[in-house]
Amino acid sequence: MVTATMTTDASKTGWGAVLNMNQQEILQFALQEKTLNLRSSNQREARAILYALRRFKKQLMKANQLNILTDKQEPLMNIQRKAAASILVQTIRKILDEAQKMGIVVNATHIKVIYNRKTDALSRLELSADYEIRIKFLNMVPKSQDLKQEADMFATKYNKKCPIYYVSRSDEETAGEGYLQADQNNKTILINSLLTLMGKIVRKLFTVKNCIAIVIVTEWVNQWWSNQLKDLATQTVILGNSERVFKEGRSMKRRRMKLPPGQVLVYVTRIGEVTLTSKNQLQQSIQLLENSSN
Repeated sequence: MVTATMTTDASKTGWGAVLNMNQQEILQFALQEKTLNLRSSNQREARAILYALRRFKKQLMKANQLNILTDKQEPLMNIQRKAAASILVQTIRKILDEAQKMGIVVNATHIKVIYNRKTDALSRLELSADYEIRIKFLNMVPKSQDLKQEADMFATKYNKKCPIYYVSRSDEETAGEGYLQADQNNKTILINSLLTLMGKIVRKLFTVKNCIAIVIVTEWVNQWWSNQLKDLATQTVILGNSERVFKEGRSMKRRRMKLPPGQVLVYVTRIGEVTLTSKNQLQQSIQLLENSSN
């Protein structure tokens, strides 16, 4: 029997979920749909459970039993007794229907907020890049590799780490456009970007002929771009937990947003040293991974 555990949390801005199954941990997050007008925390939590079930459908189809963990009691009680108050009844019904279609038995358990920190961070994930890497961590890799950073590809005038920098906008949909259009050939560049842009960043690296990229990113093993960065990297350094490595900005603190949870890695990629054959192989595997994740 295969048993999976799914932990969820929701806030006014977003929701997050962590699936633990077959000794693997998979993370998901998304912004709240404003059109739904979810006013209560119980409504948001129930929706988070439903969305997480749908996001993890591919994995859960291989499970027999699912344990749902969250710090909101009412949605869990409703799932356990298979009934709900009118405000939650439609969402609870959809949750039970989804579980039935997957052929899994669902159990629901309440946990204390202190044990729900990772999903809490995912539900309040900072998407305006109002945080920066602490200098002592930034200096670890370049010094060991004798690298001089020439351009900071995602920065502001307040947190730039290089004389040349490209401004990333606060709008999630347009952030990083300056980087994506910039010429990176024959440069040593620093990339410390939002997780939501890493797919575009990896694709951009494949268009560069000669470049050294120092990529700072929170480890997220279930994303296709994570495997591609590992294949491209000539060196990988684990800096530590994001709360130690990154410094929160004032706006981020004021809005009570959270850093991406997990270990922060640095990938040193020397693009000119990647052969054309290996580039083609990696690009083919990108397409396969993207197709399989859809």
